Amino acid sequence: MDWDSTRGKWDFDKLINSFTAQETKILVGTQMVVKGLDFKHVRLVGVLNADHLLNFPDFRSHERTYQMLSQVAGRAGRKSERGKVIIQTYQPKHPIIQQVIENDYEGMLKDQLHERKQYLYPPFYRLIRIMIKHKDLETVKLASNWIFNVLNQSYSGQILGPIFPNIARLRNYYQMQLLIKVENDTSRKVIKQLISQTLKSFDAIGKFKSTRINVDVDPY
Repeated sequence: MDWDSTRGKWDFDKLINSFTAQETKILVGTQMVVKGLDFKHVRLVGVLNADHLLNFPDFRSHERTYQMLSQVAGRAGRKSERGKVIIQTYQPKHPIIQQVIENDYEGMLKDQLHERKQYLYPPFYRLIRIMIKHKDLETVKLASNWIFNVLNQSYSGQILGPIFPNIARLRNYYQMQLLIKVENDTSRKVIKQLISQTLKSFDAIGKFKSTRINVDVDPY
């Protein structure tokens, strides 16, 4: 079960009905398999390469790994019989893996809040993402560095980037991003004015005329 195998109008229903009726004994799929499905006959669930989730470059990766593994574990043994869950990982002693095994939601929450406070992430800091797009790769790099340098001269907080996002090119446009960390008590008016002035000056530069800019507040 994945995006390609369920594109047709009734493909998803056919797969689900076949598995529910036990005509199909094994269902292999992407994260689509995890959410919102209740199969009373499932006794065994396996997760391949859980490390991919753990090591994803995102500050919410551990939280999402816990959520995903807990959800997929819930697919097994939904009724009276006990199910079994097998997780493939090179890091079996990783705190998140152990917290999933022990169903330790409170422990996961405590650890994640501690890390986010330490490294200046939500809910203790707000994030503003500035995405820079252009059809020419070098122009994207120059534009991103220009915006970073101007903001960095006036803003005393932390700015991450510029870096390529997970999808570096979309619809023939290269894209890079900046991530501004803002303390919750920082004036919204001040930071908004700083970004507006920076982008106004940027728009006046001829060589960046066809560059696209997108500002996303609280992108997570």
